[in-house]
This record gives sequence, C-alpha cells and structure tokens, in this order.
Amino acid sequence: MRIYRRAFTLVELLVVITIIGILMGLALPALNSAMESARIMQCKNNLKQLGTACCTHNSEQLTLPTGGWGWQFAGDPSRGYRELQTGGWLYNILPYMDNRALHDMPGPDRMKTPVREFHCPSKRKPIRYPFAHSGNVMCYRTGSSSIKTFNGETLVARNDYAANGGTRADPCVTGTSSGYYDALNKYFFKNNKDAIIGVRNFFKSEHNNVNDNTGAYCPGGGMSIHRISERDGASNTIMLGERHVNPDEYYTGTASDDDQGWDQGYDRDTVRWGGADKSLFGMAMGDLNYTPAIIDKIKAYYTRQNLNNNHWIPIQDKAGYTSPSRWGSPHGDSINFCMVDSSVISVSYGVDPFVFYCLCSHCDGQTVSSEAIK
Repeated sequence: MRIYRRAFTLVELLVVITIIGILMGLALPALNSAMESARIMQCKNNLKQLGTACCTHNSEQLTLPTGGWGWQFAGDPSRGYRELQTGGWLYNILPYMDNRALHDMPGPDRMKTPVREFHCPSKRKPIRYPFAHSGNVMCYRTGSSSIKTFNGETLVARNDYAANGGTRADPCVTGTSSGYYDALNKYFFKNNKDAIIGVRNFFKSEHNNVNDNTGAYCPGGGMSIHRISERDGASNTIMLGERHVNPDEYYTGTASDDDQGWDQGYDRDTVRWGGADKSLFGMAMGDLNYTPAIIDKIKAYYTRQNLNNNHWIPIQDKAGYTSPSRWGSPHGDSINFCMVDSSVISVSYGVDPFVFYCLCSHCDGQTVSSEAIK
C-alpha cells in the first residue's frame, strides 16, 4: 500500500516564515541589549586596568602619571616619569600594564600602535585611524639635538578614555598662552637639574600645575594619591573616564578634540575637565581655599538651567554635536569613570551639575553619595 506524504502548502510555509520573523524580532532587541551589556562591562574592565596601572605608578613613582607637556609633544623613554617627561598619562602607564616594549618603541612606530585597553568597545575598535592634522604636532627626539614630528604620517592610534584635569580648564590646551611651546622647547634636549627647575617653574608660574590643580592630572608633573586623599578623598574624586567625541568624527581625525593620538601630552585628546573656576569665580593662581562663600557661588552656577548646553556636564555621544572639553560616552543611560581609589562607577547623564563638579575636584570639601550619581 502506498503511503502519500503530505507536503507543506504555500500558506503554511508563509505562516512558518512569519512566525520565525516574529520570534527573531522579539529576540534581536534582547540580544542587542545583552551584547551592549557585555561591551559596557568590558569598558568598565578597561577603566579598571588603566586605573590600577595609574595606582601602581603612584606606588612606585610617588605620584600619579604626569599629564605631559602639551599637544605638540610625544612620549620619550629617556625622560623618566616626572617634570621632564613630555608624553602624557597613557604613555607613562605602559610599563605598569606589562607593555614596556611599546613604551620604549621608537616614536613613529609607537604612535601608530593601537592598545585594546585604550578603547571603549561600544565606540570604536583598537585600530589605526586617519591622521589629518597639518600642524607641527607630536615632536620626538631622534638624538641629542634632532627633532622630528609626526607630520607626513597618515595613520595614528587613538584613545577613548581621558584623565581628570579638574575644574580649571588650562590655557595650554585652549591656545590662550602665548609662547607656550617656544618656552618649553629649550628644555627639550636637557635632562639635567637646571631643566627640571626650569620646567617646574614654568608650569608653576604660568599654568595649571600640581600646586594649582583641582583634579588628578596636570601638565609638567604628577598629582599624588596621598594629596588627594587628604582633601576630599580618593573615593570622591574622578581619576579617569570616558571622553565625548562626535560620532560623525569617530573615524575622520578632523575633530579638534580627536585629531591626534594617545601618545601625546596634556591636551583635549587625553584630558577632560569639569569646570573653569578661575575665570568664573575670580580665584587666583594657586588658590585652593574653597570657602563656604565660594562653594555657594559654585552651587548657584552649576545648575541645569545654567549648564544645559554647557560642556561641563557629561553627555551621551550624539551625531552632529561636538564639545571639545566634555566627558561623554556612547552608552545609553550613563557614563563610566574610574575613581582615584581605582573603583569604577557609572554616573547618570542626568546627574546634578554641582554633584558632578564635586566629583571632578579633589579640594571642594564635599562628599558625594552613591545615590547622588544615579
């Protein structure tokens, strides 16, 4: 006896396809959410590794990494870890990430080498990116008296994390200080005591140095965890975090805050800030005396009404918007930071501006609860 097998009809096949499509539509958002959660966790792990390396640097060198000299200078393995070191914090922590080989690598090769831990996986990959800067940028030495620049190169390695420069945005990155690089270039080929004193006095008299800094990183020297702990405390002060970049400029190299590489000194590419105390409240150079009257002025200024479109509040990266000194992240609800005690926290984009200001300053005398950042 023959047995006839009944085939699917066209209608039944379409029903099955439709059901599969519906199930996939229901599953994809959950899958995407799970993948983003994994990326956020990796981002936090990156910050933890960077923060741990900074703390190890502090243990061995007695300070956190120096912010370097400025955007015109790259790292130099012969210049140590203090005032004479031209490169920034990312360069200086490489030996404490078991990556001394990269730290000691010749300038151009090092500048073009991506580091996975320097990138948020939700933002972009650890690859080489276009280098389109036309200025005299990222000098490095090739001998006792020879200077070369990164000009002519077309690719560079970048970073998605920045150090906390405090609440006094510095003129060395805003271009308001005349002769900044000319004044420093004369120390470029000197490793002696006179050069150390010269660099130290330059930053002390002209710029946001260790004696005038309210954050965790400054140019021309390093801030110590001990000093920060004596004021607001290591758990109340941001050390590192995610930096804002316009998504339209993730891959172009043309944004003013993303046009160079991780290897450079103190600049918007490697440092971010939470305020501008001296210009807003008339505080003098070296004045870290945050009296109740000053705090009241700061609290009155740092409100959503005043700062809704200001670059001192962290923001989610959004296409078409650029704010060069601002903290920011591609994540949906909050931004990740590593505190000076190396703990990692997430701060809501809706955080009170004064609360965030306090997180960026180590000497305002305020403490911040975990509830205040949600």
